[in-house]
Amino acid sequence: MECKDLEQAGKLENLKTEMQKNEVSVLGVSKVQWKRQGEIRSGDYTVYYSGGERAERGVAIVVHKSVVRSVVKKIVFGTATVCNDRIIALKLKAEPVDTLIMQVYMPTSEYENDEVEKVYNTIEDILQEDGRGDTNSIILGDWNSTVGDESYQNIVGSHGLGWKNVNNEEGRSKYRRLRNELKRATDRAKKEYLEKISNETIEFERTGRYDLMYMKIKELGWKEKHGIQNIGIEDSQGNRIVDQRQVLKICKNYITQLYDRPNWAEALEVEPEEVEDTDKKGPYTLQNEVEKAIKDMRNGKVTGDDDIPGEVLKLLGEGGLKTLTKLINTIYETGEWPKGFIEVTMIALKKKTKATKCSDNRAITLIAHTVKIIVKDT
Repeated sequence: MECKDLEQAGKLENLKTEMQKNEVSVLGVSKVQWKRQGEIRSGDYTVYYSGGERAERGVAIVVHKSVVRSVVKKIVFGTATVCNDRIIALKLKAEPVDTLIMQVYMPTSEYENDEVEKVYNTIEDILQEDGRGDTNSIILGDWNSTVGDESYQNIVGSHGLGWKNVNNEEGRSKYRRLRNELKRATDRAKKEYLEKISNETIEFERTGRYDLMYMKIKELGWKEKHGIQNIGIEDSQGNRIVDQRQVLKICKNYITQLYDRPNWAEALEVEPEEVEDTDKKGPYTLQNEVEKAIKDMRNGKVTGDDDIPGEVLKLLGEGGLKTLTKLINTIYETGEWPKGFIEVTMIALKKKTKATKCSDNRAITLIAHTVKIIVKDT
C-alpha cells in the first residue's frame, strides 16, 4: 500500500489499527518519506524502513510482534544507491520453507529507463541471492502502472485510467517472450537432469553399487512436501489413483504382467528338471567358494528385505559358512527357493518428469546379499 509521509501525526497509529482490524501480520508500505535506514518499535509492531538522504519516496515493511522473532535477515541498500528508497526485503524463518518478502516502490514512466532497469536488476539480484532453493518469495509494492480502460478477464475491470504507461505494450511483449524462453529452458534442464540421474542409477545397479544407487534415488527428492499427487498413478481405465494402497496394487499388477509372461521358460530355452541330463549338471558348490564370494562383496551396499548387510555375512564362522553352503546346494538340487529369498523391494525411478503411469517408471530391485551369493556360486 501507499502511505504518504508515515511520520505525520496519527498515520502510523491508523495503520496499526487497520492491520489489527484486518488481522494482517505483515504489511508493505511505499512512499513513507523517512530518511536513511533503520527499524522502530511501536506497540505490538516493528517498522523496518529504508529511505534516502531526503524525505522522498521510501519503503517499509511493518511486522507484528508474533512475526518479528522469525526475521532472520533485513535487506537494505546504502544511501548512495538508486534503490535505497525503492526496495527493502525481509527473510523470515518459516515452515516448511523460508519466506522472502520484498517491498518495491517502482519509478514512474517519467523516469529514465536506466533507473527502472536498475530497480528490476536489484529485484533479480535479491531473488538470486536470498530467494533460491526452497524459499517462497513474495514481492509487494507500488509499481506505478496504469492499465487503461480495457477489461482483462480475471485480471482487471474496465474502470481504470483511460491511458497506459508509455512502454506497457513493449514490456508485455518482452515478458511473454522471456517467460516462454524460461519455461523451455527449465523444462529442458529438468528433463536432462532426470535422465542423467536415471542413467547413473541404472549403471550403479548394473555394477552392484547399491549404496550409490540408493543415494542417487534420494537426489530425486521424493518428499512429502511435494504432495500426494506425486504418488498418483493412472489405472487401466486412465483414472488417476492417489490412495497409496491402490497405487501399490496397480504397480504390483503391472510388475506381474511385465515378468510373468506366458511360455517364458520356452522363450529362455529352460529345460524342465525331469528332462535335464544329469551328466550335464554342474558340480555342487564348495564351502571355500561361498567364503570367497562373501569376501569379494563390497562394504556399504544397500540391504534387501532381510536387512542383513554384507559386513555381517563376513563375520560368519565355520558353522555359518557350512549351513549357508548346505542351503545353496539344497536350492541347486531341488530348484526350490525359500519364500524370503524371492521377495524383493522394488523402487520406482521416474523416466519422465510427469510420470503418471507405471510404465513411466523404471523398477530398481533391492536384492538380499545372501541371494547374490547364491546366484554367484550357482
